[in-house]
Amino acid sequence: AGGRSTFMVEMTELATILEAADENSLVVLDEVGRGTSTTDGYAIAQAATEHLHDEVGAYTLFATHHHELTDVAAELPRARNYHFSAERRPDGVDFEHDLREGPAEASYGVEVANTAGVPADVVQRAEAILADEADGRTTLTADDATPTSEIPASTDGGEASAVSRSSSDASTSDGGELPADILAELQSVDLAETTPLEALNLLSRLKSRVE
Repeated sequence: AGGRSTFMVEMTELATILEAADENSLVVLDEVGRGTSTTDGYAIAQAATEHLHDEVGAYTLFATHHHELTDVAAELPRARNYHFSAERRPDGVDFEHDLREGPAEASYGVEVANTAGVPADVVQRAEAILADEADGRTTLTADDATPTSEIPASTDGGEASAVSRSSSDASTSDGGELPADILAELQSVDLAETTPLEALNLLSRLKSRVE
C-alpha cells in the first residue's frame, strides 16, 4: 500500500534494529536478506551478524537458511550454531523439536512443499532440478537443454551463482582455447563447498587470467 517492496520493508526494519539495539537488547532476526539475490542477501546477513557481535553486543537469535552463514560462527568467539533436528524417512521428513548444537545439514524445502500440498508433478520437478545441481549440471528449461558443467555457489535450494560452459565448448570469446590450468582449476573445485562469494572471486580471478 505504501509502494515499498518486501525487501525495502525488511531493510527498514533491520536499520531500525541496528540503530536502536544496545548490549541490553534482545534481537530476533528471521531470514534476513531473503527478499533479494542470494549473494546480496548473504552479504547483508553476514554484515549484520558481525555488527551485532562486534559493535552492539546484543543477545541475538538469528534464524537463517544461508548455510554459509553458519561458518561465520567459527570466526566470532561469542557466536554459536544450533538447529532443530530432523530425520529423513521414505515417506517424508520427521521434524523433531530437539534443539541441538551445530548447523543444520539441509533445508528440507522440497519436503516441506510436498507436505504443504504442492502438486506432485511440481515437487518431482523440483527434486529433479536438485539432483541435476548435485551432479554439477543446471537444467535450463523443462525440455531438453544444452548440457553444461558448472560450479554452483549454493546447494541449499537457493539461487546459485555459477561458472558454466557448454560441455562441447572450452573456447574463449576470441575463439582461442581456455588454458589447461584454468580448466583444471575449474574441475578441482568442490561443488558442495563453494559459497556465492567464493564463486564470484573465482570468476574474477579466472577472467583476469584469460584476458
